Amino acid sequence: MTMKDVALEAGVSAATVSRVLTGHAKVAPEKREAVERACRKLGYQPDGLAAALRNRSSQSIGILVPDIENPIFPAVIRAAEHELARAAVDVLLCDADNDVEVEARRLETLLRRRVDALLVCPVHVRDSAPALRAAAGKVPLIQLDRRALDDVDFIGVDPVSGMTQVVTHLRAAGAHTAVFVGRHGGMSSLVERARAFEDACALHGLRDRPTLEVPFPDGASGRACARDLLARGDLPDAIVCANDELAFGLLAELRAAGVRCPGDVLVTGHDDIRAAEYLGLTTVNQSLQDKGREAARLLRQPSGSPRHVRLTPVLVPRATTEVLGSPS
Repeated sequence: MTMKDVALEAGVSAATVSRVLTGHAKVAPEKREAVERACRKLGYQPDGLAAALRNRSSQSIGILVPDIENPIFPAVIRAAEHELARAAVDVLLCDADNDVEVEARRLETLLRRRVDALLVCPVHVRDSAPALRAAAGKVPLIQLDRRALDDVDFIGVDPVSGMTQVVTHLRAAGAHTAVFVGRHGGMSSLVERARAFEDACALHGLRDRPTLEVPFPDGASGRACARDLLARGDLPDAIVCANDELAFGLLAELRAAGVRCPGDVLVTGHDDIRAAEYLGLTTVNQSLQDKGREAARLLRQPSGSPRHVRLTPVLVPRATTEVLGSPS
């Protein structure tokens, strides 16, 4: 079965069949329907490899994330995949397992599959750089959420806007002291949030206590940080967590110790994953769907110079930051 057979069945030219199968926009709806109907009737499947060799394009994009179980990635990937599908571009997804060596191997795998471009969230700000540099020398590459290379395209959230909204909200709720929980030196996004928090505190008159570093920004680290703060005594008025998972763990440990939130301490997260609404967590919504769609747009429109796109987040106030002294 060939493209000519499909064209004969559909009553159109072979060129029209080709345009339909490659997702070309300038095809009349009735002709597109005729081609699709003929393909179904004849059981025709286009030879993707042959098309890639002819066009020097696989019509596919590689996406590599550190951990597919991280709640922020499914929403981003889904939005990007839907946007790319409209242009008949396929997505190949890989998981780096939070390991830079695995990350490097996955990049090689995607490049062997001849992807046209890459969307990558680096595992580590420094250790991921060599493999990303090599990959970026072969195909367009967009860094997602975190950065390892300053001269390569990047899309993420504006940490200054997010932390400014958090700090002004906490001041309005009556907080005078606060601590940032969740800085991780290997993740550029968390380093940026910690720095933006410190700057916002200085600007808006909130006394910040020394930032707490974590080995990994998950619920277990949130619990450990809560135990650390409890052992020190004299909790701050507010605790600002680098992401929602840290906040969930921290809240569980504080409440197990009899600490009321928000009665005794205010707590915020970051990302606004689905569980945050159910648990009443005040957090920063970074519009994961918009991030995915914008990443897809950048992938489809390569640029000769590095582009750094920062999306503006929105604070979502909920129960964990009601006015100090109110009942829990």
